Amino acid sequence: MTERYEQLTRTLVEKFSADPDQITPDATLAELGLDSLAVAELFMNLQDEWNVPLQDDIDSMELTLDQVVKLAEPAG
Repeated sequence: MTERYEQLTRTLVEKFSADPDQITPDATLAELGLDSLAVAELFMNLQDEWNVPLQDDIDSMELTLDQVVKLAEPAG
């Protein structure tokens, strides 16, 4: 796992009370129990931690954890 994936999972457990047993790269944010407000807060937290802008005009509730990490990767 990448460092960003590890940070994402840690944030989900510590700040959003996600069940660690349900956290997998293919789990969606909705499956982990996050609502739209929690997803917005998560993205703000990640942008601060990773120092990158995250695209927020997509259906973020259905993103998998792997897709969230890929959003932070440079294009190209």
